[in-house]
Amino acid sequence: MKRLLTALGLFLLAAPLLQAQRFTVGPFYGYRFGGDLENAATGENFRIRDNPSYGIFFDVEPNDSGLKLELFYSFQDTSIDLDGITSPAKNGLDVHVMQIGAIQELYDGKLRPYVGGYLGATYFNLDGFGDELRFSFTLAAGVNYHFTKNLGLRLDARALSTVVDGSGGFVCADGGCQVRFAGDFAWQGEVTGSLFLTF
Repeated sequence: MKRLLTALGLFLLAAPLLQAQRFTVGPFYGYRFGGDLENAATGENFRIRDNPSYGIFFDVEPNDSGLKLELFYSFQDTSIDLDGITSPAKNGLDVHVMQIGAIQELYDGKLRPYVGGYLGATYFNLDGFGDELRFSFTLAAGVNYHFTKNLGLRLDARALSTVVDGSGGFVCADGGCQVRFAGDFAWQGEVTGSLFLTF
């Protein structure tokens, strides 16, 4: 949380330097799915449970081009069933994503489709066994609908990818690591909705 507040503070301090004409904030709620871990000994995959996610985004628009610089944070409280490896088999897993990037609105008016991209970090915390902080990136597409000048609705879909080393351990105990990320990228999908305010 301290890192999130620090990043947000720097982002807000930089906003006047960008001579932003508009500033937007929006809490969001949605659903995140996908993501696998792998048994290091057998190659068996363990699926991260699909669960709700929530978070918040902040953006600034330097000009009237529809290009917005954006910071977003998304959190998923989920679990993974590591049957045969841990006791109990079901373990809580927190996944935090904090990234900065940009979205480009494609049209002007009330209904504004957009595409976006972000870079940052993903933090995995598996209860009682270990945690990992990895570089990540996200591709996004969605739509902003402006009810008024200051109030709007956002619907979006994101493909979140965390860069991982398939040979690296994750669940480590008794001097060894029994579980690792499957492959070189850990992919998750996310769909969310948000009511946002623009100033």
